[in-house]
Amino acid sequence: MAIDHARRVASAMLVALVAALLISAAPASATTSQGADTVELPMTIVGFDPKVAAANGYPTTAPSAAWGSLSTLDDTGIVTGNCGSSFVTLKDVGVRKYTVITGFGVPYAAVSYSWSVNVVGPNWNKTHPWGGGLAFRTTWEGTVTNVVGTGGWYSAKASGTAVLSNGWICKSGGPIANETIY
Repeated sequence: MAIDHARRVASAMLVALVAALLISAAPASATTSQGADTVELPMTIVGFDPKVAAANGYPTTAPSAAWGSLSTLDDTGIVTGNCGSSFVTLKDVGVRKYTVITGFGVPYAAVSYSWSVNVVGPNWNKTHPWGGGLAFRTTWEGTVTNVVGTGGWYSAKASGTAVLSNGWICKSGGPIANETIY
């Protein structure tokens, strides 16, 4: 029985190691456009929650290989990360009105998240928050529309974390999108 448990733990750690290596080997562009004003950056592992890992049948220790490849920017301008990617879009959608679309994709099912987008511009500083459980999804997207008092140049910065079913806590790379809101 102890041998079966040891095999399961070793198998789970091997799967986590292979996933971490595959994810860190796949480069993501620092400004991959999904649209004219979408910015996408990688997420990185910043912590580990052993209670979440245990509750979902994963080992209660994080494989050290997962921590070995945090986000880096190489000399070609390619950003790599080890825990998926996050994005933000800022769109002018009418008279002094914007829409923000933000989200993330992660390599393991997420059990919870805490996310926000801070939008700043002329006489404007508004944070749009999201959070809660995710029911084992590997992607999440949120949208919000707001009216501003003054037209001008606006920036939207996404930030947040997702807690994955294997215990990893993954943090957004902090993508920033800019747009003129008329």
